[in-house]
Parts: sequence; C-alpha cells; structure tokens
Amino acid sequence: MKELPKVYDPGTVEKRIYEMWQSHGCFKGVIDPDKKPFSIVMPPPNVTGQLHMGHALDSTLQDILTRYKRMQGYAALWLPGTDHAGIATQIKVEEELRVKEGLTRYDLGREKFLDRVWEWKNKYGDRIVEQQKVLGASCDWDRSAFTMDETRAKSVRETFCELYEKGLIYKGSRIINWCPHCLTALSDAEVEYTEKPGNLWHVRYPLADGTGDIIIATTRPETMMGDTGVAVNPEDEKFKHLIGKKCILPIMNREIPIVGDEYCEIGFGTGAVKMTPAHDPNDFEVGLRHNLEVIRCIADDGTINENGGRYQGMDRYECRKAIVADLEAEGYLVKTEPYSHNVGTCYRCHNDVEPLISAQWFVKMAPLAKEAIRVVEDGTVKFVPERFTKTYINWMENVHDWCISRQLWWGHQIPAWYCDECGHINVSRQDPTKCEKCGCTHLTREEDVLDTWFSSALWPFSTLGWPDLNAPDLNYWYPTSVLVTGYDIIFFWVARMIFSGMEQMKKEPFKTVLIHGLVRDDKGRKMSKSLGNGIDPLEMAEKYGADALRFNLITGNSPGNDMRFFVEKCEAMRNFANKIWNASRFVMMNLTIDKVELPEKLELELAFMKEQKAAFVFTGYEFADENGIGTGKIVHVPTTINYKEALKNTTIFTSTVMFDMEQLSKEELQMPQIKSEDTALWWRILRGGTVACGLDENLVKYRRAGKSLSSNKIEALRRIWNLYRKAEGMSVPSSAWHFCFWAVRAVKRRI
Repeated sequence: MKELPKVYDPGTVEKRIYEMWQSHGCFKGVIDPDKKPFSIVMPPPNVTGQLHMGHALDSTLQDILTRYKRMQGYAALWLPGTDHAGIATQIKVEEELRVKEGLTRYDLGREKFLDRVWEWKNKYGDRIVEQQKVLGASCDWDRSAFTMDETRAKSVRETFCELYEKGLIYKGSRIINWCPHCLTALSDAEVEYTEKPGNLWHVRYPLADGTGDIIIATTRPETMMGDTGVAVNPEDEKFKHLIGKKCILPIMNREIPIVGDEYCEIGFGTGAVKMTPAHDPNDFEVGLRHNLEVIRCIADDGTINENGGRYQGMDRYECRKAIVADLEAEGYLVKTEPYSHNVGTCYRCHNDVEPLISAQWFVKMAPLAKEAIRVVEDGTVKFVPERFTKTYINWMENVHDWCISRQLWWGHQIPAWYCDECGHINVSRQDPTKCEKCGCTHLTREEDVLDTWFSSALWPFSTLGWPDLNAPDLNYWYPTSVLVTGYDIIFFWVARMIFSGMEQMKKEPFKTVLIHGLVRDDKGRKMSKSLGNGIDPLEMAEKYGADALRFNLITGNSPGNDMRFFVEKCEAMRNFANKIWNASRFVMMNLTIDKVELPEKLELELAFMKEQKAAFVFTGYEFADENGIGTGKIVHVPTTINYKEALKNTTIFTSTVMFDMEQLSKEELQMPQIKSEDTALWWRILRGGTVACGLDENLVKYRRAGKSLSSNKIEALRRIWNLYRKAEGMSVPSSAWHFCFWAVRAVKRRI
C-alpha cells in the first residue's frame, strides 16, 4: 500500500476528492418517493461577484445542513444559481466599454449593448461558481439556475401578468428614490440612511398682502424653485390666522398658498414648512390633500432643470450654495444653525439619493403583506434566531408600495406595450401585435426593466420549474426546507420571497430561515475596499485548505450575530486537519490488506436472520490469543434463544451481533443504566418476545486482552452479579441461582 505523505497538502487532496465526489454524482438531488425531501436553494450571488467571507460562511452553513441530511437518509437537494444583478452588471460593462473603446451604451443601441452584456456574462459570470467549488460546496450543479435564463424569464413574465390582472401592479406618478449616479429608480430597501452634518436655514417668505412675512426652516434650499405652498399646523396659535392666505416665494417671486396640515410639528424649526411635492414624499402627500401644484426642478442627473430659473444647469449642491448666498444678499435669510440628519444613499454607489416625482411601475404591498405576516406570526415560517421575527413583522406592517421599474437595459424588460393611437397599456404573456382596446397595430414597448429583486423573489419555486405546476421538482421539493441568509437582506429578499410564495404558490417558500451575521475583521470592523481590510477566502483556502477555512468560520459562531475573523484560527484548524491526516496515515501504514470490503460473514448472517425472521442474529466464535491467533477453542450457539435462556447463558457477544433496525424500531427500547454492559440490552430486547437466532459457525475470533475487564476475575464476578441484581431486579436467591448457571458455563467454555 502506498504510504501517505507526512504533511497534509490540501491543495492537491481537496481538489482530487471533490472531483471524485462530483464525477460519481454524490451531490445530485434524486427524487425518491420513499424518502423525505430536504431542499435548500442557494441565495444566488451576483454574476459580477467575487467570493467574499460572507459567501463562504453562507455556503458552509448550507453545506453542513445538506450533507447532514444526506447522511440521515433524506433525499437532499442543494440547488445553486446566480443573479443577473441588473445595476451592478450594467455598470461593469458600461465601464469596460468606456475604458477600452471610448463608447457608451447609447452608441451601440439597446440590442447590441445587451449582446455585449451576455458576452461578458458568459465569459466572467460563472467565476463565482468555480470559486464555490474550491470551497467544497456539494451543490447539484446540473440544476444550476440563472435569473435571466429561459425558465426564469417565463416565470417573471407570468408573475407580472398575474399581478397586473389582479390590480396589484400599476403604473403611476409618485415620489420615488432616484440615484443620479446610477440613473435609475431604487426601492425603499435599496436606500441606506447615513447621518450627515448639515444646516437648518431659516428663510423669510413675505406675505402677498404686504402685512408681514412667515419664516420657514429647511435643510434643502436647492429645491425652493419647486415650492408650491407653505404648511403650518392648524392648532399652532402663531400661524392659525395665516391659513388661506398667500406668500411670495423668494428667488422665484411666485405666489404660493399657506395651508393647514397636521403633518407640521409644532415647535420644530419655526413651525412653518415649505412644501415641495415633487421632491419630498411627505410634501407629496400634503400636496395631494390640499391640491398643490407639482413642479419638478431637479433633473435625473442631479442638475437643476428648466424650472430652476437662473440656476438651470447647476449641480444640486452647487445650487444650494448659490441660493443660500442669494437669499442672504437679498435679505431673505434670517439665520443658519447646524443640524445633523439622516440622508438616503444608494446601496450600490453610495451617492445621495434624490426623492423625485416620476412615472414608475409599482406593486401594491398592503394586500400581499397580510399573508406574508400571517405565516410568520403563526409559526409556519420560523426565523432562527427568533428575535428576527419581530424585525420582519415591523417592516412588513409599515411597508410601502414597491417601485419595481428600473431605468436600465440589462434585466427583464417589462412586458407592457403602449398603443401609439389611444395610449392604452397592453400587458401580455406573449408579444402583442395590436392594441387590445382599439386594434391599432402601432405599439411601443416599455423600455424599463424590472428590479433585480423581482426575479429573485420567485427563486424558491422558479428554480424548481414554476409556472409548470406539474414539474416533478416543484411537486417534490417545494416548499424548501431551510433558507440560509444574512440579516442584511431580510427586507431585500426574504420578505419578498415569502409574499411571492404565498401569492403565486399559495404555500410558504421555506419552513425555516436561518439568519447569520456579518464576517468582520479581527478588530470588529466591516470588511470593505475603502478600509483595505478585506480577506480573500480563496487565498485562505489555498494557504490553509478549504476545510480549515470553513471550520474557522463555523466554530464559535452563533446564529444572527456578527463574528470576527482571525487568520490565526485558520492556522490552528490547518494543524487540526494535519493531525487527522497523520492519524489516517498511521492506520494505513499498519493495515495488512490492500482492499477493504465487507466480509462474507455479513451476507451469511443477513440471509440466516431473514430465514429465521429474527430481530437480531449472533454467531459462534473461536477464542484467540493476544496476537489474534486462534486457539482452536470453539463456542457453539443455539439456533434460537429466548429471554429465559439468555438469562442463564452468556452466549451473545457484541462482536458477533447484527441488528434489523426496522424491527427493533418497533420496540420501546431504552438503554440500561449499567455502564459498559451490552448483555442487558439483549435481555431487554428479548423480554418483549423478540426473536433472536444463532448461526452456529465460528465466523469471529474472540481475543481476550490481558488487561481486559473479562480477564479480571474479581471485576467480572462483580459485574455479572450487578447485572442480574440491578438490570433484572432479582432477589438474592434468584440472582444467585442464575449466577451459578453463568459461572458453570463460563468455566466449561474455557476448558
């Protein structure tokens, strides 16, 4: 036999073993009606992605669960896939076009640009898949899905049409979150709020009748050109008399009304608030209640548009400085005071988000949220740790309509067509050739695409074949068993999968949500490019081995809590792996056979047990000396044995017993509370009338080591005496009688 190297080299061993596993189909999820299913869908990483420690932790936890369930006898499926990542991928390709060719997507046009994106995806998009394989992920790679492949495209279109037909998807002009850098709308979940220092400017608005003025306080003077009113609280004694009057908008010299609304907080600022319905969600709602005009003054790129008068073309923050200076010069600025407030930023590029009035597509969330809340409250879907249930419920109870349209080219294009004649919106599962309302054949398709999270929300059932309700995978594996994910995407993804599953499948998408925390550096800081503290899991795997890295990630890691990553722990785990390697090396060096297989005796025992219809079988044996050499002393066993015979005879030996677990599982077996005594177990099994049989062939050599318990005569006597007394509860005379039988037979066997 070839001797193993002295030092464990994970670089060669892990790859070889993984390839062997994969080639033998060890990771395949096989539909088996006789087995319970266990399924996990992998949170699809972005095709732009580079494997990071969060991915490694997430993957390790899923792998542990899947492998454990396989070993338990479940039909286990871990289904992998990738996400098209609309914004991230488009930015990546646009950047490559700009740097290498000096072109924009508009130079190519939509069709040719999308061809370039697909080329990029095919070239680089599966990189993260190969990286996951390096870590040993036991996924069924043959089932790998992509959010833009044919099956997913079909499911996305079906979902959109269904929701639209139910009135749950609509197009309307509302305040949305807009990223001037990415040039697209964002959902509420895609906005990160950061506390930033700023100012509260107090500005004098003269009353139109010349009787005085009203002072407002604002943090955003650059939106003044879009002001269409001033609001005060109707219970505020300072301003009650002004409700219904008009004031003059400084800079623009335009009359705007003063309205009374409870939205205004008495005592905050000056108590009077300027209303800019096109640039603030709260102002928008106030504007609807009081029929205020909507004037947008900031363009998509963050510059001032034609409604900005003399400030047109200026960047929004440059405009802010200019307006403050002009207000001061013209005598309208009363005072400036420091003020820190939360500013929304884009989760992708971290630029400040601009609230804008815009015509977008929305999903009505109130009807969908009801079932999504119910299945979590009643325990149908369980969060681990349980504290995240409250986090989820609070968000779902206060959720707003979801803006699902994005001003991108890469993604699922919205299946809506506008009639050039009557303006009717045609939503269809198939590309229409004429307007369903007027019959006009001149139709223009909606250019926007759907939010990336729209397709990801369908992931648990779209990956299993939906909308084909007869798909074998869907009927066997859905609902999935567990979702493993970080707490940072509960709102992005988990919530959307739950309400989508309840709406489309009328069934929860998974039973349990296992939440893990973030992997931070050794100082507790979030890993980021800006800090330069990121640790590449592939480098760790290459240096210390994938097993060492994964063992590091899961030890001392409690669900839902962030963890610190210490490289030193990888070294320790590598050393541990080396100890296991050396133990295996020692065993293999001392093996006397080159081929390991089940001995033929097992087949003989199994056949005999089935013939006798017995719950367990034991065999005859030959005594051997300490070197394992047979002594020629053979112990014969009876063909059958019952409880009474077993009490009098010590015929059954551990090394010769084979169980039929299916039969024994029917018995109420309880392990006896006697240390290191198997005979008590045989008695307990036989006491219930279970059949046991003996194969009278010496298939086993029974070696007695010199220091064994059975060779210590005094200890052996005590043990057997206690066995009769404690295990069977015998009286002294009865136990003595049985003990004598045992002693006589024991002596005879050794003669």
